[in-house]
Amino acid sequence: MKNRLFRARWALCLAGTLAFAGCGDDDTDPTPDGAVRTDGGPVDPCEGIAQCAAPSTACNGDTLVTCAATPNGCLVQTMTNCLASGATCEADGDLAVCQPDPCEAIPAAERCDVEGVSCDGSDLVDCAMNADGCLVATATDCAAMPGGACDDSTLVPMCVLPADPCADLPAEDRCETAGTSCTDDTLTTCAPDAFGCLVVTTEDCASRDGGVCDASGDAAVCAATDACADVTECAAAGTMCDGPELVTCAPDAFGCLVETRSDCTDAPFGFCDVDGATCSTAATDPCMGMTTCTEVGRSCAGDTLEVCAPNAFGCLVATPTDCTTGGDVCDTADGVAQCGPICSFRDTCPAAEYCAPTGELVSCTTDADGCYVEDTRADCGDALCGGDVCVGNCPGASPIVLDCASGTVAGDTAMGTAAIIAYAPCTTSTDYEGNEQVFLFRNATGANEVSITATRGASSEDFDLFALSGGDGTALCGAADTCLDSSRNVTATETVDFTAAAGELVYVVYDVYGAATETSDFTLEVSCTPVVCGDGVINGAEECDDSNAAAGDGCSDTCTFEPDFVCEGAPSTCRAVTCGDGFIDGAEECDDSNAMNGDGCSELCVVEDDALCEGEPSTCRVFACGDGFVDGAEECDDGDVVTGDGCSDACAIEMGYGCTGAPSTCVALDANAFCASATAITADTTITGEAITRGGPRPQGTGCGTSSGDRAHYYAVTLPARTQVSVVTSTTTSLDRVLLFQDSCEASACTYRTDSSPERGVLVNDTDAPVTRIVAVHEFGIATASGSYDVAFTYAPVPTFTAISAACVDTSAATALGVTADDTTSSIAALPFAFSYFGQSATHFTVSSNGFLQLFGSAAGSGSSAASNGSLPSTSTPNGVLAPFWDDLAPITDSNVYTQTTGTAGSRTFVAEWRNWKTFSGSNDLTFQVHVLEATGEVQFHYCAMSAGTDTTQRHTGSSATIGAENFAGTLGLSISRDTAGAVMTGSGFSLDL
Repeated sequence: MKNRLFRARWALCLAGTLAFAGCGDDDTDPTPDGAVRTDGGPVDPCEGIAQCAAPSTACNGDTLVTCAATPNGCLVQTMTNCLASGATCEADGDLAVCQPDPCEAIPAAERCDVEGVSCDGSDLVDCAMNADGCLVATATDCAAMPGGACDDSTLVPMCVLPADPCADLPAEDRCETAGTSCTDDTLTTCAPDAFGCLVVTTEDCASRDGGVCDASGDAAVCAATDACADVTECAAAGTMCDGPELVTCAPDAFGCLVETRSDCTDAPFGFCDVDGATCSTAATDPCMGMTTCTEVGRSCAGDTLEVCAPNAFGCLVATPTDCTTGGDVCDTADGVAQCGPICSFRDTCPAAEYCAPTGELVSCTTDADGCYVEDTRADCGDALCGGDVCVGNCPGASPIVLDCASGTVAGDTAMGTAAIIAYAPCTTSTDYEGNEQVFLFRNATGANEVSITATRGASSEDFDLFALSGGDGTALCGAADTCLDSSRNVTATETVDFTAAAGELVYVVYDVYGAATETSDFTLEVSCTPVVCGDGVINGAEECDDSNAAAGDGCSDTCTFEPDFVCEGAPSTCRAVTCGDGFIDGAEECDDSNAMNGDGCSELCVVEDDALCEGEPSTCRVFACGDGFVDGAEECDDGDVVTGDGCSDACAIEMGYGCTGAPSTCVALDANAFCASATAITADTTITGEAITRGGPRPQGTGCGTSSGDRAHYYAVTLPARTQVSVVTSTTTSLDRVLLFQDSCEASACTYRTDSSPERGVLVNDTDAPVTRIVAVHEFGIATASGSYDVAFTYAPVPTFTAISAACVDTSAATALGVTADDTTSSIAALPFAFSYFGQSATHFTVSSNGFLQLFGSAAGSGSSAASNGSLPSTSTPNGVLAPFWDDLAPITDSNVYTQTTGTAGSRTFVAEWRNWKTFSGSNDLTFQVHVLEATGEVQFHYCAMSAGTDTTQRHTGSSATIGAENFAGTLGLSISRDTAGAVMTGSGFSLDL
């Protein structure tokens, strides 16, 4: 009982008396009604609170009455109905507790209320205390024995049997007078059996050689020639007990001494009586043969529990129980001998440290028997005893400690402070200047899923709710804590949910959002759902839950994964990691539903050499040339092992063939499928219908890309001195192509790569000697049988430029194009004459405010006003760019773009002028012209006035401008300068030979 009372003390500590301590004597602390003292005197936190006299516990019937201090030092009385939890209120000295009934675990049908023996029909019912001190009813069916009945006419009811042990013998087996007689050669004998009952037996005298029944003497006997010759005789006539058997040495029907054995237990309650060497029954003495005791009671003989109690026949029988079998001891605590753990008979602590009902922190130590016993007590002072430490308060902490039994609790931020303005673990917001109130949730029971809902009262102030981990209880709530959950909606209710382990501390904070001046009253509603291992729901720290708490089935008795098992779902279904079950688990690489070697997946569920396994259960195949799969070191596999078809009998690609797919399709390659036999290109050429599947291995190395396509055709392009070649690929199919340039077949790198459609590039030889360069075209992905492409090579001279002095012309009579705003362009217009531009006829143009023209071969073009200057040439838009000064330009006073044409047909000059522009955000002033000469096709740039103004960035000299030209496709071009300070100045110019 001591241990049970102590456990109740602990429950009382957790359930009713944990509370915050007072907050000291800070004169600015609010009183309970929200007022603040300003006279410098101390605040009475208990003002207006009904208090009890002194800390105590007592029973009022089955109601536990507790007087305990709040953290503010106020003695408050609480009352707990013990019956509501299936307990009773019990007092032990000055300590009262709600005491659970230790016998509640026993089924109601097996319990009884009054110790004693009674008859219930033919059943003898014995109500007696078991080893745990609980009254348990044991029933004995007296009628199970022949003639048995339950007799309650005596002082002690008991089972009784008929007094005559011979009464139940069949009539044909009984006889009246002892003696012998002959019937032919049969000897009939009437004699006492082992229990003294006269019974009839017969013996066939003729069973022995010469045997007859002889009735000539005083008593009839069997007679025979040498009747005992084949009989093993016993030494001397007499009787003795051998366990439950009666052993008799007596003359048989022929007068030979023979041994016979009778099982005394064949009769109800029969036994062999050693003292009389006879069989006896309890019908004569029901206690005969039993180990009896003299006085009803329970006692300890060392660690053996001795119970002396009457049996069904009223005999006092001693029953010993070895308590050590269950690892217990025998003790007489509370005056009743019983078995139990050694620590259950002592005043023990529930842990090394815990909170006492008085709010003190109790430290315990382990005695020689491993039991926690009290060592010291410490006063937590202004702190709170929570769990196993003295816990520091949060600013404005409520004196209420929440737990799973709290239900609905009232709060008001007027009782708190505005000390916390941020909750970094939960949100980056720092807008919590309003008042907050902090509660401490103490999870007193086992692990729980906790839900706390805050409901705003009369206030309309927006609020948020936070749940912050209390850690070990030594840190204040705030930014250093872990955010368990937060609710930050704009509603009248907020809810936080979290999992709390047994003994865990959690700060719950209700905080007004923003710089609110009003306070807010509210309620908190606490609900808990126990995290129960074995309920089929995975909660808290559980890794699995298979609806039981048994170990050894994959999910342990603590709901964690057991080694070599896999568990899925809730309720969890677990299976052992077993090679051959068709599931790939643990370290298994495969599992083909068997544990055999040689099929690709070994007996250890490891993929075997030269095998491939896929899926679950695994489908495996062992690599073999000719099976139609390209595996391992195979280059191809066309489903056979025949040579001469492109894929050899060793599954290698044969010379002059290309193979793709599985099963492999092999085709003879084109002559230019290899770099060494590349198609020679020396002039403008267009090659059509290059079948990609007949290409050879593509170039490899730095800059050559990593695309999977590996079918290429090669072209050896010879470029004369000062020549450039434009290479463009096209297709009428969906073939995705890649264009590569290399310096030679032996090169380990590609100098150019593009897979942007249409794939195109420019080879340039700006030296005075001819060179040959390698062009390769391959498919981006896996080639198809119908994929083909065309490739065109176009030769042109390398464009050049020469520096000249500016010769700006008068444009006072020129036509203004109306390009006066930032990032604008003119409408497309026809040139006054067509001229050759990178070998093509330019017929139309547009002008951009950002310092460039765009030239077109027809009226179908659309101009660009791109502000970001690009490199030239570039296939990225805009294309056909003629750029005297491409930069992000902005208008100033009288800014515009003008055009004019002078001269006569055949020798005309087309002029475009940008007048009075500046670089964006600059203070400079720029005017420049483009001249196109009809007679020679020459293009000139003239820089009329490139004034810096107050700028120091050199933008007026070209530090952020592009100067040059490119063809309509952006594949050929001339770059004079890009982002180069000092490239131009007032009075400079360039002549372009395109």
